[in-house]
Amino acid sequence: MRLYVDGIPATMPNGQGVTSHIDLNYLGRIEMLKDPFSSLYGNSSAGTILVHNPKGQNPPSIETSVDGGSNGTWHYGFKAQGGSDNKYVPAYMLSVNRFTTKGKRDHSAARKNQVNFKADWTMENQAEVGITFNHSDIKAQDPGALSYEQWKANRNQVATNLEMFNARKNVRQTQLGLSYRQKLDEKNRLNLTAYLGERRLEQYLPIPRITQIRNAGHAGGVIDFTRYYAGTDMHLQHDFADNFNVIAGIAFDYMQDKRKGYENFNGTINGVKGALRRDETNKIYNLDPYLQTQWTFLPDWTVHGGLRYSTTTFKSKDHYLRNGDDSGRKKDEKWLPSIGLS
Repeated sequence: MRLYVDGIPATMPNGQGVTSHIDLNYLGRIEMLKDPFSSLYGNSSAGTILVHNPKGQNPPSIETSVDGGSNGTWHYGFKAQGGSDNKYVPAYMLSVNRFTTKGKRDHSAARKNQVNFKADWTMENQAEVGITFNHSDIKAQDPGALSYEQWKANRNQVATNLEMFNARKNVRQTQLGLSYRQKLDEKNRLNLTAYLGERRLEQYLPIPRITQIRNAGHAGGVIDFTRYYAGTDMHLQHDFADNFNVIAGIAFDYMQDKRKGYENFNGTINGVKGALRRDETNKIYNLDPYLQTQWTFLPDWTVHGGLRYSTTTFKSKDHYLRNGDDSGRKKDEKWLPSIGLS
């Protein structure tokens, strides 16, 4: 499954989709592209989800909101938007949200701060330029899963070891995207997108001490990584006729994780960062040229075709060598043709 937000991928080159920066209070529309017939959006056979945030419109407006609920749940929202003057001022939309809850169960509190900004210009040459920025900061406790017997005894209790090791997760993500669309002439259109971002994660797992101590290859009970990612996609659309067009393009995505693991104890204290047990750099990137065509040969009948050469390279460099060197490299590549009739 591939996820896109305003044309910017929310699915990393490793196939992992990230949705924490999608603001449902800021949403315009969602498109679902089913089946493997979208060579334009990558090699995911399960389909594609396109999330579109709205453009600002005149007259300018400001909206604030406060929502409250049980279990100490609160949401605060602020939204400002306005339309473009088609010369100097862009159409803009700014959304700021804060969500907090104490949680239904013990040790299940959570907090999320989120900022989304979008600006769109229409230039004098009719080129469309868009800038998106989003930032999310999440902190959440983990109460863990209960057995049926535990649930019957006390459904609000914390699972074994969860509270002992203060299981929790902190995630921060910041991303910037740029899009450029230009109609070159009556038959040709250019589309360019580029993005970069950073994601930081620290997670404390309730892994018992003895499991980590006895296993020399164990990565520890604390996950700690910083991810840097970037990419670009450029394609040219040529309309041979009103009912027949071809799109040719190339996509590049890059991701680097500086990943570490630590013991989740230090001396007699649990739930803190202890000795280092994992230290590696993971890099993943893909370079995909693609071709897509659409022919509406009758008013209600359309043929879709696509061809993509997908190449994904994985590299891992191990810096923690006490339990051996696990560095390695793997490359997957394949032609991906598709054809469909609707």
